[in-house]
Amino acid sequence: MAERFERLIVQEPNYTPSPLHNTVPQKENKQALVSDEGFLSDPVLEIPGYEREWLVEHMPGMIAQRGQNFFQIRKLADRTHRLKHIITADSPKPKEIDDGVFVEELPSATEMYRVGVCLPDTSRLYLRQDVLEPALDKLHADYWVGDDGELDYSPLIEERFIRGYEMSQGNRRNALIVSFIVGQNHPPSDASVSFEKVFIDRNFDYREFSEHTRPSGQYERYARAGHYILEQLQYADSADTAAITQADTLDMVRHLIKQQPDRLHIAGPSLTAAYMIATNHIGGLLLQDAERVGINRIYDPGNMAPHDFLPADVARFSTMPGPHVGLGLSNVLQITSPLRRLQDGLNGIQLWKLARGMRQDRGDVALLEDATQLLNFEIVKKQISRVKRRRHIGMTIKEVQEAVHEEALEVMDSMTA
Repeated sequence: MAERFERLIVQEPNYTPSPLHNTVPQKENKQALVSDEGFLSDPVLEIPGYEREWLVEHMPGMIAQRGQNFFQIRKLADRTHRLKHIITADSPKPKEIDDGVFVEELPSATEMYRVGVCLPDTSRLYLRQDVLEPALDKLHADYWVGDDGELDYSPLIEERFIRGYEMSQGNRRNALIVSFIVGQNHPPSDASVSFEKVFIDRNFDYREFSEHTRPSGQYERYARAGHYILEQLQYADSADTAAITQADTLDMVRHLIKQQPDRLHIAGPSLTAAYMIATNHIGGLLLQDAERVGINRIYDPGNMAPHDFLPADVARFSTMPGPHVGLGLSNVLQITSPLRRLQDGLNGIQLWKLARGMRQDRGDVALLEDATQLLNFEIVKKQISRVKRRRHIGMTIKEVQEAVHEEALEVMDSMTA
Protein backbone atom coordinates (compact mmCIF):
# COMPACT_ATOMS: atom_id res chain seq x y z
CA MET A 1 0.00 0.00 0.00
CA ALA A 2 1.34 3.43 -0.85
CA GLU A 3 2.47 5.45 2.15
CA ARG A 4 0.62 8.57 1.11
CA PHE A 5 -2.73 6.83 1.71
CA GLU A 6 -3.86 6.23 5.26
CA ARG A 7 -6.74 4.00 4.23
CA LEU A 8 -8.06 2.78 0.90
CA ILE A 9 -11.52 1.28 0.98
CA VAL A 10 -13.80 -0.30 -1.59
CA GLN A 11 -17.35 0.46 -0.56
CA GLU A 12 -20.07 -2.06 -1.22
CA PRO A 13 -22.57 -0.84 -3.82
CA ASN A 14 -25.30 0.12 -1.40
CA TYR A 15 -26.81 3.58 -1.28
CA THR A 16 -25.12 6.17 0.92
CA PRO A 17 -26.80 9.61 0.98
CA SER A 18 -24.61 12.68 0.69
CA PRO A 19 -24.13 14.63 3.95
CA LEU A 20 -24.80 17.86 2.08
CA HIS A 21 -28.14 16.77 0.68
CA ASN A 22 -29.84 14.38 3.07
CA THR A 23 -30.86 16.82 5.78
CA VAL A 24 -33.14 19.81 5.20
CA PRO A 25 -34.95 21.88 7.83
CA GLN A 26 -38.61 20.88 7.75
CA LYS A 27 -41.16 23.56 7.02
CA GLU A 28 -44.66 23.30 8.40
CA ASN A 29 -47.98 24.72 7.24
CA LYS A 30 -46.63 25.62 3.81
CA GLN A 31 -48.87 24.81 0.87
CA ALA A 32 -47.99 24.92 -2.80
CA LEU A 33 -50.15 27.08 -5.02
CA VAL A 34 -51.73 24.46 -7.28
CA SER A 35 -54.93 24.18 -9.24
CA ASP A 36 -57.48 21.43 -8.74
CA GLU A 37 -55.75 19.52 -11.55
CA GLY A 38 -52.44 19.75 -9.77
CA PHE A 39 -50.73 22.30 -12.02
CA LEU A 40 -48.63 25.13 -10.62
CA SER A 41 -50.18 28.57 -10.46
CA ASP A 42 -46.84 30.09 -9.37
CA PRO A 43 -43.50 28.73 -10.66
CA VAL A 44 -41.75 29.69 -7.40
CA LEU A 45 -43.47 27.73 -4.68
CA GLU A 46 -43.08 26.13 -1.28
CA ILE A 47 -42.91 22.37 -0.87
CA PRO A 48 -42.99 21.13 2.72
CA GLY A 49 -39.60 19.71 3.72
CA TYR A 50 -37.58 21.64 1.13
CA GLU A 51 -35.69 24.89 1.52
CA ARG A 52 -36.77 27.64 -0.85
CA GLU A 53 -33.19 28.19 -2.08
CA TRP A 54 -32.90 24.53 -3.09
CA LEU A 55 -36.22 24.68 -4.95
CA VAL A 56 -35.31 27.89 -6.77
CA GLU A 57 -32.08 26.27 -7.94
CA HIS A 58 -33.59 22.97 -9.07
CA MET A 59 -37.15 23.89 -10.04
CA PRO A 60 -36.39 24.85 -13.69
CA GLY A 61 -34.77 21.48 -14.35
CA MET A 62 -37.59 19.59 -12.64
CA ILE A 63 -40.25 21.48 -14.58
CA ALA A 64 -38.39 20.78 -17.83
CA GLN A 65 -38.26 17.08 -16.98
CA ARG A 66 -41.78 16.61 -15.60
CA GLY A 67 -43.84 19.61 -16.74
CA GLN A 68 -45.61 21.89 -14.29
CA ASN A 69 -47.66 19.29 -12.46
CA PHE A 70 -47.00 19.79 -8.76
CA PHE A 71 -47.39 16.15 -7.77
CA GLN A 72 -44.95 14.96 -10.42
CA ILE A 73 -42.45 17.64 -9.36
CA ARG A 74 -42.82 16.67 -5.70
CA LYS A 75 -42.11 13.05 -6.61
CA LEU A 76 -39.03 14.05 -8.61
CA ALA A 77 -37.86 16.36 -5.79
CA ASP A 78 -38.08 13.50 -3.31
CA ARG A 79 -35.88 11.38 -5.56
CA THR A 80 -33.27 13.98 -6.56
CA HIS A 81 -32.90 15.38 -3.06
CA ARG A 82 -31.38 12.11 -1.86
CA LEU A 83 -28.77 11.97 -4.61
CA LYS A 84 -25.25 13.29 -4.64
CA HIS A 85 -25.38 16.56 -6.55
CA ILE A 86 -22.46 17.25 -8.87
CA ILE A 87 -21.23 19.76 -11.42
CA THR A 88 -19.07 19.38 -14.52
CA ALA A 89 -16.46 21.66 -16.11
CA ASP A 90 -15.35 21.30 -19.73
CA SER A 91 -14.20 23.29 -22.71
CA PRO A 92 -17.00 25.12 -24.59
CA LYS A 93 -19.31 22.83 -26.58
CA PRO A 94 -17.90 19.49 -25.39
CA LYS A 95 -18.65 16.47 -27.55
CA GLU A 96 -19.16 14.19 -24.55
CA ILE A 97 -19.38 15.01 -20.85
CA ASP A 98 -17.93 12.07 -18.97
CA ASP A 99 -16.80 13.38 -15.59
CA GLY A 100 -18.23 15.43 -12.76
CA VAL A 101 -17.22 16.49 -9.26
CA PHE A 102 -18.67 17.20 -5.84
CA VAL A 103 -16.68 18.84 -3.03
CA GLU A 104 -17.85 18.83 0.59
CA GLU A 105 -16.18 20.97 3.24
CA LEU A 106 -15.56 18.94 6.39
CA PRO A 107 -15.65 20.16 10.00
CA SER A 108 -12.00 20.45 11.02
CA ALA A 109 -9.57 22.76 12.78
CA THR A 110 -7.82 23.16 9.42
CA GLU A 111 -9.25 23.28 5.91
CA MET A 112 -10.38 19.80 4.90
CA TYR A 113 -12.51 18.61 1.99
CA ARG A 114 -13.97 15.41 0.63
CA VAL A 115 -13.63 15.37 -3.13
CA GLY A 116 -15.71 12.98 -5.20
CA VAL A 117 -15.00 12.48 -8.90
CA CYS A 118 -18.04 10.94 -10.59
CA LEU A 119 -17.79 9.08 -13.88
CA PRO A 120 -20.48 7.38 -15.98
CA ASP A 121 -20.80 3.76 -14.93
CA THR A 122 -20.01 2.20 -18.31
CA SER A 123 -19.05 -1.18 -16.87
CA ARG A 124 -21.97 -2.97 -18.52
CA LEU A 125 -21.72 -0.91 -21.71
CA TYR A 126 -18.26 -2.23 -22.56
CA LEU A 127 -19.45 -5.80 -22.02
CA ARG A 128 -21.59 -5.43 -25.17
CA GLN A 129 -19.83 -6.85 -28.23
CA ASP A 130 -21.40 -4.21 -30.51
CA VAL A 131 -19.66 -1.58 -28.36
CA LEU A 132 -16.42 -3.33 -27.43
CA GLU A 133 -15.32 -4.57 -30.86
CA PRO A 134 -15.61 -1.17 -32.62
CA ALA A 135 -13.90 0.47 -29.62
CA LEU A 136 -10.97 -1.96 -29.91
CA ASP A 137 -10.59 -0.89 -33.55
CA LYS A 138 -10.83 2.83 -32.84
CA LEU A 139 -9.22 3.07 -29.33
CA HIS A 140 -10.29 6.67 -28.68
CA ALA A 141 -12.39 9.55 -29.96
CA ASP A 142 -10.75 11.78 -32.57
CA TYR A 143 -10.86 15.56 -32.80
CA TRP A 144 -9.56 17.79 -35.57
CA VAL A 145 -10.13 21.23 -37.07
CA GLY A 146 -11.99 21.02 -40.37
CA ASP A 147 -11.60 23.17 -43.46
CA ASP A 148 -14.32 25.47 -42.15
CA GLY A 149 -12.32 26.12 -38.98
CA GLU A 150 -14.81 24.23 -36.81
CA LEU A 151 -13.87 21.33 -34.53
CA ASP A 152 -14.79 18.03 -36.16
CA TYR A 153 -15.28 14.88 -34.15
CA SER A 154 -15.40 11.13 -34.52
CA PRO A 155 -16.66 9.39 -31.35
CA LEU A 156 -15.23 6.23 -29.79
CA ILE A 157 -18.66 4.68 -29.40
CA GLU A 158 -21.95 5.42 -31.12
CA GLU A 159 -23.50 8.70 -30.09
CA ARG A 160 -26.76 6.99 -29.14
CA PHE A 161 -24.83 5.29 -26.32
CA ILE A 162 -23.02 8.48 -25.35
CA ARG A 163 -26.28 10.39 -24.92
CA GLY A 164 -27.56 7.79 -22.51
CA TYR A 165 -24.48 7.86 -20.31
CA GLU A 166 -22.99 11.35 -20.43
CA MET A 167 -23.21 13.67 -17.42
CA SER A 168 -25.61 16.19 -18.95
CA GLN A 169 -27.28 18.83 -16.80
CA GLY A 170 -30.59 17.98 -15.14
CA ASN A 171 -30.19 14.20 -15.39
CA ARG A 172 -29.61 11.34 -13.00
CA ARG A 173 -26.88 8.90 -13.87
CA ASN A 174 -25.38 5.71 -12.48
CA ALA A 175 -21.85 6.71 -11.57
CA LEU A 176 -18.52 5.29 -10.55
CA ILE A 177 -17.46 7.58 -7.68
CA VAL A 178 -13.86 7.84 -6.52
CA SER A 179 -13.68 10.00 -3.41
CA PHE A 180 -10.93 11.04 -1.03
CA ILE A 181 -10.13 13.59 1.68
CA VAL A 182 -7.58 16.34 1.05
CA GLY A 183 -6.74 19.55 2.84
CA GLN A 184 -4.18 21.75 4.49
CA ASN A 185 -1.09 19.64 5.24
CA HIS A 186 -3.21 16.59 4.43
CA PRO A 187 -2.44 14.63 1.22
CA PRO A 188 -5.23 12.62 -0.43
CA SER A 189 -6.27 9.82 1.93
CA ASP A 190 -9.30 7.86 3.14
CA ALA A 191 -10.05 6.98 -0.47
CA SER A 192 -13.11 4.98 -1.46
CA VAL A 193 -14.74 3.67 -4.62
CA SER A 194 -18.49 3.25 -4.87
CA PHE A 195 -21.22 2.96 -7.48
CA GLU A 196 -24.20 5.24 -6.84
CA LYS A 197 -26.70 7.48 -8.59
CA VAL A 198 -25.87 11.18 -8.98
CA PHE A 199 -27.80 14.24 -10.12
CA ILE A 200 -26.01 16.72 -12.40
CA ASP A 201 -26.84 20.27 -11.31
CA ARG A 202 -24.79 22.27 -13.82
CA ASN A 203 -22.59 21.87 -16.87
CA PHE A 204 -20.04 24.69 -16.71
CA ASP A 205 -17.50 25.60 -19.32
CA TYR A 206 -14.05 26.46 -17.97
CA ARG A 207 -14.72 30.19 -17.98
CA GLU A 208 -17.94 29.79 -16.00
CA PHE A 209 -16.29 27.33 -13.61
CA SER A 210 -13.45 29.78 -12.97
CA GLU A 211 -15.95 32.54 -12.27
CA HIS A 212 -17.99 30.46 -9.81
CA THR A 213 -14.89 29.24 -7.93
CA ARG A 214 -13.61 32.76 -7.25
CA PRO A 215 -13.15 33.83 -3.61
CA SER A 216 -16.58 34.07 -1.95
CA GLY A 217 -18.12 32.41 -5.01
CA GLN A 218 -20.75 29.68 -4.74
CA TYR A 219 -18.19 26.98 -5.54
CA GLU A 220 -15.08 28.44 -3.92
CA ARG A 221 -14.56 25.17 -2.04
CA TYR A 222 -13.90 23.48 -5.39
CA ALA A 223 -10.95 25.80 -5.99
CA ARG A 224 -9.59 25.35 -2.47
CA ALA A 225 -9.79 21.56 -2.67
CA GLY A 226 -8.23 21.50 -6.14
CA HIS A 227 -5.30 23.59 -5.05
CA TYR A 228 -4.66 21.39 -2.04
CA ILE A 229 -4.47 18.43 -4.42
CA LEU A 230 -1.83 20.32 -6.41
CA GLU A 231 0.00 21.33 -3.27
CA GLN A 232 0.00 17.87 -1.67
CA LEU A 233 0.57 15.58 -4.65
CA GLN A 234 3.03 18.03 -6.21
CA TYR A 235 2.78 16.41 -9.60
CA ALA A 236 4.66 18.08 -12.42
CA ASP A 237 4.66 18.13 -16.21
CA SER A 238 4.60 14.92 -18.21
CA ALA A 239 5.85 13.73 -21.56
CA ASP A 240 2.30 13.46 -22.82
CA THR A 241 1.58 16.16 -25.37
CA ALA A 242 -1.61 17.21 -23.61
CA ALA A 243 0.24 17.66 -20.33
CA ILE A 244 3.02 19.84 -21.73
CA THR A 245 0.73 22.81 -21.38
CA GLN A 246 -0.34 21.63 -17.99
CA ALA A 247 3.15 22.24 -16.62
CA ASP A 248 2.93 25.92 -17.47
CA THR A 249 -0.54 26.17 -15.98
CA LEU A 250 0.57 24.45 -12.78
CA ASP A 251 3.42 26.91 -12.42
CA MET A 252 0.87 29.69 -12.74
CA VAL A 253 -1.40 28.08 -10.15
CA ARG A 254 1.41 27.62 -7.64
CA HIS A 255 2.42 31.23 -8.12
CA LEU A 256 -1.17 32.32 -7.46
CA ILE A 257 -1.37 30.21 -4.30
CA LYS A 258 1.70 31.89 -2.86
CA GLN A 259 1.53 35.39 -4.29
CA GLN A 260 -2.02 36.19 -5.45
CA PRO A 261 -4.57 33.95 -3.72
CA ASP A 262 -7.36 36.37 -4.67
CA ARG A 263 -6.90 35.30 -8.31
CA LEU A 264 -7.11 31.54 -7.80
CA HIS A 265 -10.27 31.33 -9.88
CA ILE A 266 -8.54 32.00 -13.21
CA ALA A 267 -7.17 28.45 -13.41
CA GLY A 268 -10.39 26.47 -13.99
CA PRO A 269 -8.81 23.95 -16.40
CA SER A 270 -6.02 23.21 -13.93
CA LEU A 271 -8.50 22.58 -11.13
CA THR A 272 -10.33 20.06 -13.30
CA ALA A 273 -7.03 18.43 -14.25
CA ALA A 274 -6.11 18.17 -10.55
CA TYR A 275 -9.30 16.24 -9.73
CA MET A 276 -8.77 13.88 -12.65
CA ILE A 277 -5.05 13.21 -12.11
CA ALA A 278 -5.63 12.48 -8.42
CA THR A 279 -8.46 10.10 -9.35
CA ASN A 280 -6.35 8.25 -11.92
CA HIS A 281 -3.60 7.92 -9.32
CA ILE A 282 -5.99 6.54 -6.71
CA GLY A 283 -7.48 4.10 -9.22
CA GLY A 284 -4.00 2.77 -9.99
CA LEU A 285 -3.18 2.29 -6.33
CA LEU A 286 -6.48 0.52 -5.79
CA LEU A 287 -5.93 -2.14 -8.46
CA GLN A 288 -2.26 -2.47 -7.53
CA ASP A 289 -3.13 -3.08 -3.88
CA ALA A 290 -5.63 -5.75 -4.95
CA GLU A 291 -2.98 -7.34 -7.19
CA ARG A 292 -5.23 -6.98 -10.22
CA VAL A 293 -4.35 -6.13 -13.80
CA GLY A 294 -5.26 -2.78 -15.36
CA ILE A 295 -4.10 -0.61 -18.25
CA ASN A 296 -1.53 1.69 -16.64
CA ARG A 297 -0.04 4.83 -18.15
CA ILE A 298 3.75 4.55 -17.75
CA TYR A 299 6.43 7.17 -18.27
CA ASP A 300 9.79 5.89 -17.07
CA PRO A 301 12.78 7.18 -19.09
CA GLY A 302 15.12 5.17 -16.86
CA ASN A 303 13.66 1.91 -18.16
CA MET A 304 15.73 1.22 -21.27
CA ALA A 305 13.73 -1.79 -22.49
CA PRO A 306 11.22 0.12 -24.69
CA HIS A 307 13.77 2.56 -26.13
CA ASP A 308 14.43 0.48 -29.23
CA PHE A 309 10.96 1.33 -30.51
CA LEU A 310 9.99 4.40 -28.43
CA PRO A 311 11.98 7.55 -27.57
CA ALA A 312 12.71 8.17 -23.89
CA ASP A 313 10.33 11.15 -23.80
CA VAL A 314 7.20 9.18 -24.79
CA ALA A 315 4.72 7.63 -22.37
CA ARG A 316 3.31 4.16 -23.04
CA PHE A 317 0.84 1.66 -21.62
CA SER A 318 1.41 -1.47 -19.54
CA THR A 319 -0.67 -4.03 -17.69
CA MET A 320 1.97 -3.92 -14.95
CA PRO A 321 1.99 -0.97 -12.51
CA GLY A 322 4.80 1.49 -12.97
CA PRO A 323 5.77 5.11 -12.33
CA HIS A 324 4.79 8.16 -14.29
CA VAL A 325 7.99 10.12 -13.75
CA GLY A 326 6.68 13.12 -15.66
CA LEU A 327 3.84 13.53 -13.17
CA GLY A 328 5.94 12.41 -10.23
CA LEU A 329 3.38 9.76 -9.30
CA SER A 330 3.95 6.09 -8.56
CA ASN A 331 0.98 4.91 -10.57
CA VAL A 332 -1.52 6.31 -13.09
CA LEU A 333 -4.53 4.28 -14.23
CA GLN A 334 -6.69 6.22 -16.66
CA ILE A 335 -10.37 5.95 -15.69
CA THR A 336 -11.75 9.49 -15.97
CA SER A 337 -12.85 9.51 -19.64
CA PRO A 338 -14.79 6.28 -20.23
CA LEU A 339 -16.80 7.70 -23.13
CA ARG A 340 -13.81 8.77 -25.20
CA ARG A 341 -10.92 6.42 -24.28
CA LEU A 342 -11.00 2.63 -24.47
CA GLN A 343 -8.58 2.09 -21.56
CA ASP A 344 -10.76 4.17 -19.23
CA GLY A 345 -13.82 2.06 -20.00
CA LEU A 346 -11.98 -1.24 -19.54
CA ASN A 347 -10.35 -0.08 -16.30
CA GLY A 348 -13.78 0.94 -15.05
CA ILE A 349 -14.97 -2.65 -15.52
CA GLN A 350 -12.15 -3.87 -13.27
CA LEU A 351 -13.07 -1.41 -10.51
CA TRP A 352 -16.70 -2.46 -10.88
CA LYS A 353 -15.77 -6.13 -10.46
CA LEU A 354 -13.47 -5.34 -7.54
CA ALA A 355 -16.20 -3.38 -5.75
CA ARG A 356 -18.57 -6.30 -6.10
CA GLY A 357 -16.10 -8.92 -4.94
CA MET A 358 -15.93 -10.56 -8.36
CA ARG A 359 -12.69 -12.21 -9.36
CA GLN A 360 -10.63 -11.06 -12.31
CA ASP A 361 -10.68 -14.03 -14.69
CA ARG A 362 -8.54 -15.03 -17.65
CA GLY A 363 -10.90 -13.34 -20.08
CA ASP A 364 -10.41 -10.01 -18.27
CA VAL A 365 -6.63 -10.33 -18.34
CA ALA A 366 -6.57 -11.36 -22.02
CA LEU A 367 -8.75 -8.40 -23.02
CA LEU A 368 -6.62 -5.94 -21.04
CA GLU A 369 -3.42 -7.35 -22.56
CA ASP A 370 -4.82 -7.15 -26.10
CA ALA A 371 -6.04 -3.57 -25.58
CA THR A 372 -2.67 -2.55 -24.11
CA GLN A 373 -0.84 -3.92 -27.16
CA LEU A 374 -3.20 -2.10 -29.52
CA LEU A 375 -2.68 1.17 -27.65
CA ASN A 376 1.11 0.78 -27.78
CA PHE A 377 1.01 -0.12 -31.47
CA GLU A 378 -0.76 3.17 -32.12
CA ILE A 379 1.93 5.07 -30.21
CA VAL A 380 4.64 3.38 -32.28
CA LYS A 381 2.83 4.22 -35.54
CA LYS A 382 2.65 7.88 -34.51
CA GLN A 383 6.38 7.87 -33.72
CA ILE A 384 7.16 6.40 -37.15
CA SER A 385 5.18 9.19 -38.81
CA ARG A 386 6.90 11.75 -36.59
CA VAL A 387 10.40 10.49 -37.51
CA LYS A 388 9.57 10.42 -41.22
CA ARG A 389 8.18 13.95 -41.04
CA ARG A 390 11.21 15.20 -39.13
CA ARG A 391 13.62 13.64 -41.62
CA HIS A 392 11.63 15.08 -44.52
CA ILE A 393 11.58 18.66 -43.27
CA GLY A 394 15.01 18.56 -41.66
CA MET A 395 13.88 19.35 -38.10
CA THR A 396 15.69 18.02 -35.06
CA ILE A 397 13.78 16.17 -32.34
CA LYS A 398 14.18 19.17 -30.04
CA GLU A 399 12.71 21.47 -32.69
CA VAL A 400 9.73 19.16 -33.14
CA GLN A 401 9.17 19.10 -29.34
CA GLU A 402 9.32 22.90 -29.19
CA ALA A 403 6.80 23.17 -32.04
CA VAL A 404 4.38 20.78 -30.27
CA HIS A 405 4.85 22.75 -27.05
CA GLU A 406 3.96 26.03 -28.76
CA GLU A 407 0.85 24.50 -30.33
CA ALA A 408 -0.28 23.21 -26.92
CA LEU A 409 0.22 26.63 -25.35
CA GLU A 410 -2.01 28.19 -28.01
CA VAL A 411 -4.75 25.65 -27.26
CA MET A 412 -4.57 26.39 -23.50
CA ASP A 413 -4.63 30.16 -24.15
CA SER A 414 -7.79 29.76 -26.21
CA MET A 415 -9.41 27.75 -23.39
CA THR A 416 -8.63 30.24 -20.63
CA ALA A 417 -9.02 33.52 -22.56
